[in-house]
Amino acid sequence: MTDEDKPILEFFLENIFDKPGFREGQFPIISNVLNRKDTIGLLPTGGGKSLCYQLPCLLQPSINFVVCPIKSLMYDQNDNLTKTLITNVSFITSDLEAVERREIETNFEQGRYLFVWISPEKFQIPSFRDKISTITAKFSIAYAVVDEVHCLSEWGHDFRTSYLNLAKTIDKLSPKDENGEGKVKFIGLTATASVNVLKDIIIEFSRQKQRLEDENIKSLLDYSRKELQFEVINDKGDKSQKIRDLLQELKNTESFIETREKAGIVFTPNVNGTYGCYPVSNTLSSIYQSKVSWFSGDVPKVDEYDANGNRTGRKIDLMPRKEFNKHKLEVQKDFKENKYQLLVATKAFGMGIDKQNIY
Repeated sequence: MTDEDKPILEFFLENIFDKPGFREGQFPIISNVLNRKDTIGLLPTGGGKSLCYQLPCLLQPSINFVVCPIKSLMYDQNDNLTKTLITNVSFITSDLEAVERREIETNFEQGRYLFVWISPEKFQIPSFRDKISTITAKFSIAYAVVDEVHCLSEWGHDFRTSYLNLAKTIDKLSPKDENGEGKVKFIGLTATASVNVLKDIIIEFSRQKQRLEDENIKSLLDYSRKELQFEVINDKGDKSQKIRDLLQELKNTESFIETREKAGIVFTPNVNGTYGCYPVSNTLSSIYQSKVSWFSGDVPKVDEYDANGNRTGRKIDLMPRKEFNKHKLEVQKDFKENKYQLLVATKAFGMGIDKQNIY
C-alpha cells in the first residue's frame, strides 16, 4: 500500500463512510496497517482515530476485535457503524445481562462478527482466552485493536492494571507465520502519549523483535488545536451559582439551551456530593426542564428515608443496577440525537464520543 493507492482507499472511504477525504494523519496509519504491520497511531481527540482501524478491518476477509477501556466509547462506535449499515458488530461489557453476554460470546466464537469491542479485563479470564484460541483455530483474526493504548503504560495518566501484559497475552494467542511473526497484527491508537508512555507502548508491541521499528509509529507533526479555547474562572467559592450564570450568559448571547443546534457537557469529578454529576444535573434540570441529563459510571447514592419520611442517615442506590445500565444507554443515545442540550457527566462518558455540535 503506497501513496499511489490513496484514490482507491478514498473510493471506499466515500462509499462506506460517506466521507470526502482523509483527515490529516489518517492515511499514513491506514496504509501501514493494510501493509500488515504492527502500528501505533497517534492522533488528537477528534482526529478520526476510529476510522484508522475500521476501514482496514473492513477491507480484510476476517474477524477483528477492539480492546477499549471505556464502555461509552464502545457503545458510540458500535452505534456509528450500525448507522452506516455495518450491522454484524457487537460489544461485550458487564452492562449486558448474563444470557445476552453469553449469546454474543458464542456468536463471536462462531465467527459471526466483523468487529467486537471488548474490555481489557476479559483477557484476564482463562475461559475467554480459550474462546480466542478457538476462533484463531477456525477463522482468521486480522487485527487486535488496542484503543486508548496509553493505558498500558505505568507512566500514563490513565494507567489500567488490566492492560498489563495485554499485548503479550494477545501475541501468545495469535497463530504464527513461517517467520514466527504473529498473524494477528496490533493497531494501537491514542491521543495521549508522552515520551515515556510511547517507550512503554513500543516495548509492549515489539513482540519477539528487539524493538518496533520507528517507521511503524505514525503521528502528526503539529498537535495544536486551534478550535479549542480554555478559560479559567474564579467561582469565588460558589461553583453552583457560577455554572448557572455561565449558562444564562450563553443562553442570552448564543441561544444555547434554546436550540438543538448546540450542545454542551459539564464534567464533574464525582458522581455524588455537592458537585457530583447527579446533584448538579438536578439543579440545572430545575432551571432548564427536559433539556438536561446525567451520565456516570456508578449508580448515584441518595438519602434513605423511613416510613415517616425522616432520613435514616444511610445512603442507598438511586436505582437498581439493571435499570441504571439501561439509563446509561438511553442517555447516550438521546444526547447524540440532540434530545438533551446539556449533559452533566463524569469521565465515564468518554472524551472520544462522536458528536459534532458540542459547543
